[in-house]
Amino acid sequence: MPQPKAQNKGRILYDDGIVVMRRVRQAAPVDSIVVTFPGYDQTDITLPGFGETLLHGAGYDLICVQKRSNNGYQSMSREAFDKAVKPTLSRYRRICFYGTSVGAYAALYFGRGQRADILSLSPRNSLHPLYAEVLGRRGPQGTPFTHEPLEAGESRAKRVTVVYDPVPRTDRLEHADLRLLRECVEPAFPQLTHVSLRHTGHPVATALAEVHLLRPAVLNFMRGHAFNVTPFRRMKGRSPYYMLNLSRWLEKHGRWRQAEAVVDRGLRLFPASGFLKAQKERLAQERAAREAIGAAGAAP
Repeated sequence: MPQPKAQNKGRILYDDGIVVMRRVRQAAPVDSIVVTFPGYDQTDITLPGFGETLLHGAGYDLICVQKRSNNGYQSMSREAFDKAVKPTLSRYRRICFYGTSVGAYAALYFGRGQRADILSLSPRNSLHPLYAEVLGRRGPQGTPFTHEPLEAGESRAKRVTVVYDPVPRTDRLEHADLRLLRECVEPAFPQLTHVSLRHTGHPVATALAEVHLLRPAVLNFMRGHAFNVTPFRRMKGRSPYYMLNLSRWLEKHGRWRQAEAVVDRGLRLFPASGFLKAQKERLAQERAAREAIGAAGAAP
């Protein structure tokens, strides 16, 4: 098994016991910095920060925001964040915020008051009250939501791009994600650029990485250009995660044979894919259950 890459040496700007921010610099001065936020399950602060290896290798300074547990970054207020990063960010000509999933929401939340470009991949915050409405429960372990509304305060953000899958399947979280986008993100960022990629699932980064489009698209955005993933539409068949999500969508709409055909095609291309194998097994169980119900109904 390959060993995880080591962190770059950096200076701690903030540590509240849960959230920690580490500044990483190039050997020589640069004029651009990226503030990154990891997703839900990334809680080992000894590992490199989200996007650290790619972005530091591409010549950017970074502030890597990391967390020891999944609290939605709520132990850190906007005021505490601003105070910690202001002396550093004031030195740079170009500032970008970048995150995925709950980190994508955090990039929007903490980046809104900064003179920054924001790249948000599949924003989600399951602690937000909107998710309780959709899911019928509070956040994990009943964790309360303590952050202020996304649109609170003055917005200084510049370019803001959200990349997401516009097609919900059977997961109610996906429905909540789209409501979050419509009801919270869009009002907070009138200049928002949407990049919607059907059947890429959550997070969209997985499918984009599988077809080797994530890195060039991210770097293109950091250089001040559009997040260009136009080639994905002709490359999507190379993504097992895309095939999984397409199969789930077909399943949701009762197109069982097509759902199974997509999984079978995916497994021919990616025979080691665990989630495609699991989807195939589940579809087979559902088919057997339908056939048993049909047989029982036809019995005299």
